[in-house]
Formats: sequence, C-alpha cells, structure tokens
Amino acid sequence: MLKLLLGVVIELLVSTMVAGLILAVAIPLLNRSNLADASDRTSQIIITGVLIGAVVIALLRPGSAIHRYIKR
Repeated sequence: MLKLLLGVVIELLVSTMVAGLILAVAIPLLNRSNLADASDRTSQIIITGVLIGAVVIALLRPGSAIHRYIKR
C-alpha cells in the first residue's frame, strides 16, 4: 500500500510540473494577445482546467500506479 501511495504522489507531482510548464507558455501568450488578464475569469478557468486535466490524465492513464495496483 505504501508503494501505491508513493507512486500516486510521484505521478501527481509530475503532472503538476507538466501543467505548470504548459501554463508557463500559455498564460503569457494569452496576455500578449489580450485574451486573458491577470484577474480575468477566463484565465482562472484555463488555469483550473489545465491543472485538473493534468491530474486526471496522470491518475487515469493506462500505465498509472492505480491501474497497476488494480490489475494485481
């Protein structure tokens, strides 16, 4: 069980870092094109969507720690 927890935590950290990299590119591009400002609702939705999407993809992908644990 500890191995599963460690695997899930590592996957969450990696997915959060990937989401951060995506946002590091996307947010300046949106600000430059005036599609989203710092306190705009659109930017909040984009940031939340990217973070949630990255976590969901990391946890539910076919080779994730949860799927390996279930297949045992």
